[in-house]
Amino acid sequence: MLCQDLRPQNLEEIVGNEAVVKALKAYLSSDVRAHTLLFQGPSGCGKTTLARILARELGCKGTDLIEYNAANMRGIDTARDIASKVAIGPGWGDSTVWILDESHQLTSAAQEALLKVIEDCPSHCYFFLCTTRPEKIVKTIRTRCTVYQVETLRPADVRKLLNQVLSLLDIEVDEEVLKAIVKSSQGTPRTAVTQLEQILFLEPKEAFAVLAAGPEAERDVLELCREVAGTAKWNVVKGVYSKLKDPDPENVRRAVLGYLKSCLLNTENPTEAKLFAELISILSPACYDGGEAQLLSQLFRCCAGGG
Repeated sequence: MLCQDLRPQNLEEIVGNEAVVKALKAYLSSDVRAHTLLFQGPSGCGKTTLARILARELGCKGTDLIEYNAANMRGIDTARDIASKVAIGPGWGDSTVWILDESHQLTSAAQEALLKVIEDCPSHCYFFLCTTRPEKIVKTIRTRCTVYQVETLRPADVRKLLNQVLSLLDIEVDEEVLKAIVKSSQGTPRTAVTQLEQILFLEPKEAFAVLAAGPEAERDVLELCREVAGTAKWNVVKGVYSKLKDPDPENVRRAVLGYLKSCLLNTENPTEAKLFAELISILSPACYDGGEAQLLSQLFRCCAGGG
């Protein structure tokens, strides 16, 4: 996946979050460093990436970098495992670093046990806690952490990130599609790169449909868009719709609508243009309530009730 393959490897490659990057550079240049850091902020905005970069900058290498996903390893055994290893010096580099992802999911008992480890850790040990819910971490641990608040990106920074990825891949993407990604990613870099990967080799109208349907859009959504735009009969459209996995009616409607709008803007045939405009008007009522029953009614009308 692009979001993994192109993950930043140093602080200079980080896009956005300038204040955090500046603070981390100051941290690295200081002779006195905190050994417990808390990276907090929305999902997909680079908390774990920053923690890994910092570990490398502290001379942590190989198996001396230990990561736990507290969503899966949340019990006291995790804290005990850490406690049993802190006295062991690094085997590869200058330091040993523990990254605790989703650290707020550690049980109360695990957090209390971890507190003792944090208070008495040797100078070669560092603990980086990453979380979207800092209020779930016990106060006694939070007050011992140096906190770094990671934020979503500004639209200009999301666009900068997309441009960098496209430059590395030596690929061009339609300008309007890029604008749509910037908007739909809502400032989350991981989402932006994931969406870019989804639409890299799609025509603009198909890309708009995928983006409108959300990050989990499947081939069946595109198939539905094509069938509606191609004025398929109802039994065909109904069959495609039935294959959708847990469809969100509003996402499906926006996907089909975006596809039709792209068709309208790209056709030079007056008859086709009139048809696309009529279909768009059917799917764009001011009173749309977002329900599945109304969506199916609209799709039926798009097929003109044909068998």
